[in-house]
Amino acid sequence: MITKCDPAVASWVKDGDMFVIKNQTMFASHILPQHFNHQKYSSFARQLNFYNFRKIKSKPVRKADYDPITANYIYWHHEHFQQGRHDLLINIKRKSTGGNLLPEDKQKELDHLKEHVNVLQGEVTAIIEDFEGRISDVSNKFKKELASLLENNSGGIGEGGAELNGFASTEEVLRKSN
Repeated sequence: MITKCDPAVASWVKDGDMFVIKNQTMFASHILPQHFNHQKYSSFARQLNFYNFRKIKSKPVRKADYDPITANYIYWHHEHFQQGRHDLLINIKRKSTGGNLLPEDKQKELDHLKEHVNVLQGEVTAIIEDFEGRISDVSNKFKKELASLLENNSGGIGEGGAELNGFASTEEVLRKSN
């Protein structure tokens, strides 16, 4: 299908490891009806997804690399769909919905997911602990800076004369200064 297609509509990429749809409208109206009972690109894309193909949208890294001609190209990749490699096609299988799995396979998948959740929970806990440590460090630095500023302000603030003598808390000083 791709090999016989007009290169202005769809073609293989240079390496032959994926194909590109260059003109969705022409592809849907002229190519799809030759091979399927519809003219809907969205149905074609859904079928590719069922078979684990991955859509790769071309996005330039820099604005200077933007090409309006190739901006709407859509690349499709599957490790077993390669130009001239008909022997690999047997490896392309439709995704399982989970209902077709054997009980032991479901249990393996469940165990794997539980393990993954535990790892993620550990990572979240580590992130939270790191964040709390950083907050504590910032708070301590703030209190020290405030204490230093108060000491440099002739021993007190405002009319209340609240002093930070090493025993008064920063919160008390802040409360009295308001």
